[in-house]
Amino acid sequence: MTTAAQIGLVVAIGGVLAAPLAARVLRRRFDPFEPIVLFALAYGVMFVVRPAAMLADDHLAYDGPRASTDVSGTFTKMLLLALVGAAAFVVAYETSTGRRLASSWRGLGELATPRVVAAALLIGGVGVASFVAFLASSDGLSSLSLIFRGRTEELSKDVAGTTFYLWYGFFLLVPATLVLFAIGLERRRKLLLLAGLAFGALFLLRTVPLGARIAILPLLGGAFVFYYLRRSRRPSVVVLAALVLVTLVGSAFLSDLRGRGTRGESVGQTVVRSTHPHRIVAPLVSGPDTEMAPVLAAALSQIPSKLHYTYGRTILGDLVSRPIPRALWSDKPEPPRDKLIRSLWPVERRKGGINPEFSVLLYFFWDFGIPGVVVGMLVCGVGARALFEYFRNYRHSTAVQLLYSLALWFVVIGLRNSPIDTFVQLVFVVFPAWLAVRLSERRGVRFAAAVSR
Repeated sequence: MTTAAQIGLVVAIGGVLAAPLAARVLRRRFDPFEPIVLFALAYGVMFVVRPAAMLADDHLAYDGPRASTDVSGTFTKMLLLALVGAAAFVVAYETSTGRRLASSWRGLGELATPRVVAAALLIGGVGVASFVAFLASSDGLSSLSLIFRGRTEELSKDVAGTTFYLWYGFFLLVPATLVLFAIGLERRRKLLLLAGLAFGALFLLRTVPLGARIAILPLLGGAFVFYYLRRSRRPSVVVLAALVLVTLVGSAFLSDLRGRGTRGESVGQTVVRSTHPHRIVAPLVSGPDTEMAPVLAAALSQIPSKLHYTYGRTILGDLVSRPIPRALWSDKPEPPRDKLIRSLWPVERRKGGINPEFSVLLYFFWDFGIPGVVVGMLVCGVGARALFEYFRNYRHSTAVQLLYSLALWFVVIGLRNSPIDTFVQLVFVVFPAWLAVRLSERRGVRFAAAVSR
């Protein structure tokens, strides 16, 4: 297909993403915290901005850490898949299916109850304990040193040598932080605010040196959204513009911080480097933050010609095998993503240092081809709309505001990661907060009655 046709596909994807946003602006019901807005922005960066930059530079390739992979042969197919995925999500989101689904979901109990506070403290404590157990089961202080130096390649060996429950258990600090923060604000309890801030600081202390930007998103993004939801307000255009700028600078800084060791930089030099105007914009058009289009195109050179359609085994098989520790299953199959990386880049996979994200489209396509992409994105669109409608039904509930603030960012996370990676992170971030509120419902009613008396 000619370059003009490829440009047409990029424009078509952009048009599909822009249509629901334009409709909301014209109807004066644009909400920056609606899932369709985050979807359009994230998907647009992945499959409009990045491909457009590649076409403008006439460089249809994935530039990996050691070599460049030509993707010109499957670039058009990738754009077609992206167009189909965008259309399926938007169509499903705009139907009434999500609204009807959310109408059957009941509200949540009172957030500010002693049992919720106790549950949040317990969740945070388990998160800290899991990290201590991870250090004890790995190389201890050596692993801690690797974290603070941002040495993800060496650290991945320590993670592989332990159960993933210990590593992901640290994510429990995110719901613990936001639950305590929310209750502290509502009840004006400084001690709870300090406890929440302490858990949040611990989470950032481990996460920031590794440059794990997507892991930080539910914590910082959730706190930002919750702040405005509690006030029944939305940020102004100026605040949103400032947020975009801070996000770009922060993302560039975290990315550079992780790789500063290979450049022999100090932290101060990394700060200067990441605030350069070119470096701020660069992640949108190059680098790993928006690599989904080129690496998906690279994957399509293997699927289905070399790695055949799996008819459910890519997603469901990973869902079944992932929770089982390798210590209990010595022949546990490698995750589909690792298998694909080994097929595409065997040398890089063996030496380490390559960690691409193919987007959720890959896994739907690998299972069932184009029909899999259509059905998968339809389900995602319905789920995103149901989440928004549930929030609208109980918008004045602090508990619902909190859970919505956490879950909203999984629209972005889910587009980038595999379905199972997204599910695992949901289990450790959103589910504990939901469970804490659910367990307190009966006690919460009696507590509220006692307070009112």
